[in-house]
Amino acid sequence: MRKWLGGFLIGGLVLAGSAAASEGTAELSNVIGDEARCWVASILTQGYTYKLLVSCRDLTYPASGEEVFNYILWVVPADGTAPQKLGPLGVGKAEFGTATRFGSLFVSKEGGKKKTLLGKQEVGEVVMRGEMAPVIFLDTGMATQPTRSPTAAPTAGAGATERVAQSVKVGSTILRIVVVAFLLGIGAIVVVILVSSLGKGKNIPPGL
Repeated sequence: MRKWLGGFLIGGLVLAGSAAASEGTAELSNVIGDEARCWVASILTQGYTYKLLVSCRDLTYPASGEEVFNYILWVVPADGTAPQKLGPLGVGKAEFGTATRFGSLFVSKEGGKKKTLLGKQEVGEVVMRGEMAPVIFLDTGMATQPTRSPTAAPTAGAGATERVAQSVKVGSTILRIVVVAFLLGIGAIVVVILVSSLGKGKNIPPGL
């Protein structure tokens, strides 16, 4: 059953690969529920060959036993022929070249027991797959703008509240100044009265 499903999946990849561009990028998503994933960039060189740069994350390599394997990158030719094997991904950083036009890619586990015969090739369990996507900027000349988080526009209510708060603050300051001036005035009057009283006491003759 697994063999039949593997063959069906690879057959679907062959059909899907016939309709897309070979130059661009691809995100190879995991199809077996693991964390491993890869990103691929492909450019057409002057020699009419495609140069592929691959970067992967969370690749897992068993250390011993029959499950020792490599992750192998394949391209699915655009003409619908059998997938082309590019090579192992190593530790998740790899570079490949091919003259074959392709529209999709997949990654298989090689070295384990699970294998599918595709034409004259044995293909291990497919663990990742993805479709090529064109580079929008190169095709349209329009750069992709980063998404910005929306900022709240000031509302009329907020402005009115701020103006009221400023008015209250100014009024409070003026009130303090008036109170201080009033107290200073009272203090000055008291001082004048005391000084005046003392002056009158000195002018009264003794015995009166």
